[in-house]
Amino acid sequence: MIKSAHKVLVVDPENCTGCGICTLVCSFHHNQEYNPSRALLTIIRNEKNGINIPVICQHCDTPLCMESCPADAIYRDAKTNAVCINQDNCIGCHQCLIACPFGGIHIDVADGRTVKCDLCEGYAMCAQFCPRGALLYLEPNELTDRLRKKGVKKAADYLHIITGGAKK
Repeated sequence: MIKSAHKVLVVDPENCTGCGICTLVCSFHHNQEYNPSRALLTIIRNEKNGINIPVICQHCDTPLCMESCPADAIYRDAKTNAVCINQDNCIGCHQCLIACPFGGIHIDVADGRTVKCDLCEGYAMCAQFCPRGALLYLEPNELTDRLRKKGVKKAADYLHIITGGAKK
């Protein structure tokens, strides 16, 4: 059961084609330019296996980035539950970047600021424009239902394989 009352950004790498729309939308929303290198998320690509994985801040319950910040520049937004950076307080030490186990914090290539996903003030533009649903911004009850349905489908697929039955 999901505890949070806030929406949650979910990555489903099985659906990611590596199209990069998420990075374009993100960079435009935050910097008014279509420049994937300025997006607040990245896509890890394995060309050999055809695997693409969007890497984005997980907005952890206990954010190591926040705990590691000596300037108290990282805070949790009360409205969205996003873990955000207050640029006025940030001293650019990059301790948060080192502490993040998910690679969710970046250095902006244009100005050197430490940046990360802020859930677009509660709109998660990357998820809104993802054509395949690799990025989803869901209510907690939707997340539970989605995981349950995905589990049921996988179980049915495995049952067909085990029994040798044809998939319908």
